[in-house]
Amino acid sequence: METGNTNGTNVKREPVIAEVLITKEMEAEEQQLMEEGERKEREMIEKARQSWERNPNEMRFKRLQHLLQKSNIYSKFLLTKMEQQQNEERVRKERLEKKSKVRASKCHIQITQMHLKPIKVSKTHLK
Repeated sequence: METGNTNGTNVKREPVIAEVLITKEMEAEEQQLMEEGERKEREMIEKARQSWERNPNEMRFKRLQHLLQKSNIYSKFLLTKMEQQQNEERVRKERLEKKSKVRASKCHIQITQMHLKPIKVSKTHLK
């Protein structure tokens, strides 16, 4: 391998190979760890499979319960909204009735006052 030098000359370098010492104990420990990891993975897969096999009805039941709960919450929400609208409509009608009663009473007062006003009669009308 050639590398460039700062002064422009090429210098050959040999790659350095580090010797790694692996003992038989290290190999045995690594093998044991690999086997243990594979065993744990198989156990987890088996547990998941067993859980799925024995609980499909239970899982369906839980999903159904969840959907029913959501539906119940939504129904309560809609009921609350409908009650609010009914109350608002009732209040609006009460206000309109009040206004119409006030107007009617004002009209009645005005009509009554008109009947109570003295009429000026001239002498020519009396003859």
